[in-house]
Amino acid sequence: MGFRVSWIASRGDTAALLASAGVERTEERHEFAEEGLYLLSLQSPSSWRFLVAMGWDHLDRLSEAIAATASKGSEALFFVALDTTMDTQLVAYRDGRELWSIACSPDGEGLHTTGDLPSLARPLIEAAITDQTEADLGDGGVDLLYDVPARIAHAITGFRHDLDPVSDESEPFVVLR
Repeated sequence: MGFRVSWIASRGDTAALLASAGVERTEERHEFAEEGLYLLSLQSPSSWRFLVAMGWDHLDRLSEAIAATASKGSEALFFVALDTTMDTQLVAYRDGRELWSIACSPDGEGLHTTGDLPSLARPLIEAAITDQTEADLGDGGVDLLYDVPARIAHAITGFRHDLDPVSDESEPFVVLR
């Protein structure tokens, strides 16, 4: 068994974000994201709203196409992490177009980037490459580059799928259907 998560973050209207994915809110809320599909709003003044898909049965409910649609008139991010295969990806969209992306996969080629990454990405990438080089000189056996897209996503949005979110709500995860 492994861990799977995907999410879309949008700075646009929450209703438009939900419509882009064809989902709607329920009355159910959770303190923590378990297996399922959720809406998450972070503590103010964050302007990011998230659709979060946790687990094997929900990952494919969010896609880059939905993120591109959610970015119309705004911007959106698409993130996916598959820890069993050690794949991670972060893609940025604005007005339906891909702006940049960063991905790490176990193909032995390290990080793959397209477009102009935000300036905050470069120091995170350089630190991870330095740490990876040091780890490879030691015992090796660890992939530190896998975490880079998640670090960049966290630096941009304030959300990281494997950390508790900072929210104004005690049960910040709204269950979607």
